[in-house]
Amino acid sequence: MARTRSEHVKHMKSELIDRLEAGFCRPGSNFCSNRELTMRYGVSYQTAHRIIRELELEGYLHRVPSSGTYIARASDVSEGVALIVHPDWDMGSFGSILLDCLQARFDAEGVSCQQISSVSFSGYIDRRYNIIFGQQNYDLRQVMTQLQYSLMIDAYPGEGLNATFTDTISIDYHQVGLVCGHCMREKVGNGRFALLAGPELNNPYMEFINGITEVVSDCKILYQNDWSYWAALESAHIAQGESYDGFFAVEGNGVAALRSVFGDLVSVVSYGDADYMRSMKAEGVAVSWQRIADEAVRLYRLRNGGDASVGYRSVIESEYVDVMQQDLYKVS
Repeated sequence: MARTRSEHVKHMKSELIDRLEAGFCRPGSNFCSNRELTMRYGVSYQTAHRIIRELELEGYLHRVPSSGTYIARASDVSEGVALIVHPDWDMGSFGSILLDCLQARFDAEGVSCQQISSVSFSGYIDRRYNIIFGQQNYDLRQVMTQLQYSLMIDAYPGEGLNATFTDTISIDYHQVGLVCGHCMREKVGNGRFALLAGPELNNPYMEFINGITEVVSDCKILYQNDWSYWAALESAHIAQGESYDGFFAVEGNGVAALRSVFGDLVSVVSYGDADYMRSMKAEGVAVSWQRIADEAVRLYRLRNGGDASVGYRSVIESEYVDVMQQDLYKVS
């Protein structure tokens, strides 16, 4: 038979609820630990644990595994998503293609979707599931302290509590580079190759580059000043003075620049959007933007449904694109 709760414990819980409802504690801030309640009210550890659990079930508190217990927001249901993108993205780039795909996917789901251009992400868009694209600086401390879950695509949040409140969708770039390297070897054999690699500093594709050079160790790496088409075009013109049998490109502007300079005279192996690669007669590894969009919607639905798990880590499979056969083969 369950023990009758003492008046002291009833008063303890009532006082805690009064303080929570009166707004003495800011939503998102830490709640008292079991030990702190034990010392403050002179109750057992088990009683303190039970009261905290009851307050959580009644909606006053929000517990995050491996993190702690926090004051709940008025409502954990978000009002949609915010897509945080870099203002320098070119129309038609792989990133802009993914952005359009995400926008269309959330629109089809009836989810409000707000696009925000930002060089560095240091705040958060209140009451929205913030989706942050790679190749940006980010500081998720405000997201963390407000119990605001976010999603990073093609980037990582770092260690600690930031990672607790941040989901990620990523690609195994090293594996992608290995496949591209073998693709070129099979097409051209032991020719001379060059790689349009983008900027040398803070390059998010270094694992991709390392994968290529593991297979094609004598590949000439051509770095650009920035990610623009014009920077890639300058490198392509420089390469025109050399006798290269094939080229690698880490992104779409590199592919377009190479085709502009060399036409169909050389083989181009790249990574990116399958339809775009086919239109440019480039071969290599493609990611399904639709698959990324589907995963983003899935994670949004989980978080909007109250899932408070530690940040999810999703890795998207890539696919080999054969422009001659028009077939896709999963990279294993």
